[in-house]
Amino acid sequence: MEDNTREARVTLGTKTYLLRTALKPEQFDEIVEFSRKLFASLDPKVDQERRLVLGWMYMAYKLKQIEGKLDLLLSKYYSVGDNAPEKSERKEGAE
Repeated sequence: MEDNTREARVTLGTKTYLLRTALKPEQFDEIVEFSRKLFASLDPKVDQERRLVLGWMYMAYKLKQIEGKLDLLLSKYYSVGDNAPEKSERKEGAE
């Protein structure tokens, strides 16, 4: 299997992180910009590690909200006729 990853640098706050990514450059740049905006919105008096954890927790919270909305939409969609697949039957990433 071909490795399509590349190295990319991300600076958040005062630290730069070297990452490996398979995302296209424009996709990666969008995520970096979102991350920078989120990081900048957090209290700058809080240390770097705590800000990263707070940002991570915020994104996890938003992801759970989106998951709930998606489940609601899927249940409405499938209630029209077909039965919705159980969460365990959905493809990975669709939970």
